[in-house]
Amino acid sequence: VVKGEDGQELTIGAGEWPTSEIAQNIPEFKGGNIVSVMEASDSIFIMIEDVSDKDFTDYLEEVKESFTKDSYEINTDTGLIYAATNDSEISMMLTYEKDAGFSITVTRAEP
Repeated sequence: VVKGEDGQELTIGAGEWPTSEIAQNIPEFKGGNIVSVMEASDSIFIMIEDVSDKDFTDYLEEVKESFTKDSYEINTDTGLIYAATNDSEISMMLTYEKDAGFSITVTRAEP
C-alpha cells in the first residue's frame, strides 16, 4: 500500500481480483492469469494474461449489459477496445490484444 500526501491509498498486487468498493461495481473476470492490480478508492487497473478469445467475449457481453452509457467500441485485426459508463457514473475500459493480454481500467466520475 502506497499512501499519497492527500491521504489517497494505492494498493498494488497480483494474482487476485481486487476487493475495493469500486471493484464491487464490475463483474469479476474469471479467466486468465491476473498479473497486476493497482487499486485506489476511485480507480482500478487490472492486467490479465493467458486470456482466451471466448473468455474475453463472454466477459465483454456481460459488461455491455450494465455499462451502456457513452459507449464506444474499436475492433482491430489483433484485438478490441470497449469503453462505457454505467448508471452509477463508473467508467470502464476493456483493452484486449490477442498476443499481449487484457486490461481493465475502472474509474469513478468526480462528484
